Amino acid sequence: LADPDVRSVVIRAEHPELDRALQEGMEEIVLDGVPMSVRLHLTMHEVVGTQLADDDPPEVYLTARRLVAAGYERHEVLHMLAAPMAAQIHAALRENREYDRSRHLAALADLPASWEQQRAQRKLGRGDPTGRHAGRRRRRR
Repeated sequence: LADPDVRSVVIRAEHPELDRALQEGMEEIVLDGVPMSVRLHLTMHEVVGTQLADDDPPEVYLTARRLVAAGYERHEVLHMLAAPMAAQIHAALRENREYDRSRHLAALADLPASWEQQRAQRKLGRGDPTGRHAGRRRRRR
């Protein structure tokens, strides 16, 4: 999926509910009681797809392989890889910080522990009031 146009079509095809929401002019949807920006979600998939296609940083691909080998589903892995980049973007927008490669790589290295910790917090009711927005579950081996 090196071609960004093809990648965009594939990402939207993998998210038919989000594609429909965009076609209906919806910018935000509520998923399991949690509001979600449709465009931001799709954009984060594109960011991770570009990182993987460009092998930049190479640690993104290595982390993806490690997480898939640990039994996580491909789509959840993409969400896991997006989380550290989302934190970088948030810091740039909210705190006027530049991209911090070492922080990004450290966050990738901390996967899946940081992801599982967030999942546990959501189940305890810290974040998602329903406790159901934990993303896709780990595959059973």
